Amino acid sequence: MDLVAQLQGQCLSGRAGLPETEALSGRIVLDSAVTLPNGRVNRDSFFLDVATCAATRINQMNEGGFDYAVSPDRTLLAYRNLLYDALDNIVGEELVIKDFNGELLLSLPWETDWLRLVDWLDNERVVINPYKQQENLAKMYSTLTVLTPFTRARQILSPDFAKMYEYSPFPDWDGWGVTMYDPTLTRVVYLSDYSEYAYVLWDIENSTRLASLQAIGLFTPRWSPDGSAFVIEAYNPDQFALELFLVNRDGAVQQLTNLYGEEDTILTNYSWSPNSLKIAAWMISGANDNKQAQLVVIDTTTKSIEVKDVFFHSQPEPPFGPIWSPNGKYLIVFDSGNEQVFLFDLAQNLAIPLAENMEPVGWMLAP
Repeated sequence: MDLVAQLQGQCLSGRAGLPETEALSGRIVLDSAVTLPNGRVNRDSFFLDVATCAATRINQMNEGGFDYAVSPDRTLLAYRNLLYDALDNIVGEELVIKDFNGELLLSLPWETDWLRLVDWLDNERVVINPYKQQENLAKMYSTLTVLTPFTRARQILSPDFAKMYEYSPFPDWDGWGVTMYDPTLTRVVYLSDYSEYAYVLWDIENSTRLASLQAIGLFTPRWSPDGSAFVIEAYNPDQFALELFLVNRDGAVQQLTNLYGEEDTILTNYSWSPNSLKIAAWMISGANDNKQAQLVVIDTTTKSIEVKDVFFHSQPEPPFGPIWSPNGKYLIVFDSGNEQVFLFDLAQNLAIPLAENMEPVGWMLAP
């Protein structure tokens, strides 16, 4: 059975257990990596229609995709694509943009100093992490190219922020280095050096520090889709505990959780709902040899936390945050320990298996 038929069968089998609810719509982007006998990693990617379970290939048999990123409006898919000859030699490399139907909209030669595609900044611009050898790791990985693919316009973001972290281990937040910019490029969160070791919110236009939170570990900040705030796991010195904090773009700080007394418990790999009001995250608890990940949803307005009936025993923790449906009523979650993809109905508190041996990378909608 080929992978398309296998994927469709897995989806149909899982969907049979889903109660009749509001119609699902859109396509989930799935990625699969299999090591061939010759050592080449064969990468297959698929669109999976969540309403019909129809599956279609994204890349051709002589291609391999990496760094998939779905635009904020869910209509465009960008990725780095490798082209192979009959002997599995790499003969080309390109930046590809496709639409909801898988139609090729643009292909640009991958430039020699591009390291990876980081993400979309907005619906027109992508962020690329260039590779330029520098002694300062912070500047090397945090120097970013903002590219408008359809016009070829570009902007280089060269970080020059006060006391920026530049030591090992280097966090490299999802390819952004130790900088995480808001969609307007007027605010940035960065990690400061060991003299302070804090998450700093910086006003770029006015060169002003707006807020700081004591850091512990290498947690990644996440900006809300509307750019109004970011969320980060940070240290509360009054309680000697890790908590989840919400910081708006003006620097006002709110503590969203109260985990004081919850031994070996953290919230991590968080993702924002499309309306920028809720956060889905994994609550990791337990000893190192028996960590458990449980899905939680946090309302940033009321600060209420809903604990969902989804438990994974993946080590050391889930690889990335849950993926929200465009209407905010479903989540795609990934059990990395068993390489299973689930559709989670938030209203029904129900997880439905969709695919195996694949990773979800996005949820697209027709324009």
